Amino acid sequence: MSEDTVGVYDERLQIRVVKLEYDFVNHCGRLYQEWMSYCDMGGCLKLFKAIDPNVVAILTFDDGKPDTLYRKEGSKWTAYDVQTVYCTGCSKNKELTEVYGGQLYCSDCIVELSLQLP
Repeated sequence: MSEDTVGVYDERLQIRVVKLEYDFVNHCGRLYQEWMSYCDMGGCLKLFKAIDPNVVAILTFDDGKPDTLYRKEGSKWTAYDVQTVYCTGCSKNKELTEVYGGQLYCSDCIVELSLQLP
């Protein structure tokens, strides 16, 4: 995807969407949006809850790069900026690569990533 990738406008999300993906095993969704787009969190949650009421995490991508993680924590949803995250195993800030069951993992050392920068 690039700056000139054109998506389809979605009223619920208030953005132009390029692609949606959903992992039913891990209950995690992915939303690919146009470059410099910011989706409506409430609309995003409603969309993915309609796909699977047991969704636990949604990762948004801006121009193909990880941008925001919506993660269910108990009964509350929290938004995290995940353009870079801190790996306690490697002790480095890294670009997010994967989400499994609402948890972030480092692709190099398979350690759960912290959502807080050091």
